[in-house]
Amino acid sequence: MGIFVALSVPLEHPLNSVSLSYFFEANYGLPPNITYFEPWLVRKRRRRNIDRTAIYRVLEGKFERQVRKQIVRFASTSGYPGRECLLRAICETSEYPIRHNGMIGDIVHVIFTKSVKLREKSTLSLLVNFCCSSITSRNRVFSPSTSRCEGLPQDVAEAELAGRDGSCSEYRLQCPLGLFDLIGVLV
Repeated sequence: MGIFVALSVPLEHPLNSVSLSYFFEANYGLPPNITYFEPWLVRKRRRRNIDRTAIYRVLEGKFERQVRKQIVRFASTSGYPGRECLLRAICETSEYPIRHNGMIGDIVHVIFTKSVKLREKSTLSLLVNFCCSSITSRNRVFSPSTSRCEGLPQDVAEAELAGRDGSCSEYRLQCPLGLFDLIGVLV
């Protein structure tokens, strides 16, 4: 069953008949019998489960394609993997935080940085050993931003730690095109 509403507003034109129309439609699933409500009362909404590792896989592929386009455009050699460009983006957003730059800055901060204050590599190894002891691989890192072990690789946390120390030069050598190169020039 559905409801369909149309609102039409005539516009005055001396030679033609013109109207501006807005259409609204809503569809509802109704039970086949008025006494049978089981499936409609029991049905629950499922929550979508998008974790940071899935986002990183998508971004790796996007960086890889973007780097290839830029390299072909500038007639250089190809073959830069997207993983290094992703690590460079994580390092640079940790080095130059943009979380106070509106909604886009907040989104970039949530995706590329974790909300933990890692000061040294010993803190990183403690997080790996304590928080992800139930996971079979020990090279996964806990993300306190979601209060659960997201299964992030250790090099992601190392890239963020390098950015907080201001030493992203090794990542810049591995990837010619960074996130801030795509957005604009840092002033």
